[in-house]
Amino acid sequence: MGRYKAYISELDMLTYNQVNWRPYMVLRQFPLRNMCLRDQHLWSVHCPMICFFAVEWHLPHRVSKQFRVQQRTPPDYVETSVVLHRTSRQNNKNITNWEDHHLMWVDMWSSQRNARVEDDHTPDNDEGAYLRHLEWLRKEYRVILKGACADCLEVMPSEAADGAFNNSIRRPLERT
Repeated sequence: MGRYKAYISELDMLTYNQVNWRPYMVLRQFPLRNMCLRDQHLWSVHCPMICFFAVEWHLPHRVSKQFRVQQRTPPDYVETSVVLHRTSRQNNKNITNWEDHHLMWVDMWSSQRNARVEDDHTPDNDEGAYLRHLEWLRKEYRVILKGACADCLEVMPSEAADGAFNNSIRRPLERT
């Protein structure tokens, strides 16, 4: 439990400037294959992604800041339905044409594939955008403010404890 408290305490003490909000700004140190880059025009599209029986929403707004787009208040939640998540090849062996079965999602994909998340060049320190996001957060979630950890030094793991922990997780399990 001490290690968990130490990690939580470290995260709680981070300031905005200590987080690398845009890790992909630095040029890649290795080349990517063409296959990895060929559909990059779809990276920021908000639409259903379809793979045979599976349909899931692609939600690029959740990581937009990593791709040089200002993080904004997320759009309204889109439910893909519990029934859709129960769809599987095993339970639907009689379905041979998944395109017809998912026609509604295919049509939605076709209509939204050009609807990208807007590339917003608002500076990261735009206080108005930040305050609007905080207002949304306050309405959507119950926020619990925690005081600074008074006993931080007590919960910080020692090097000896770290070594013991690292050794214990590397040992093979003894089967009984």
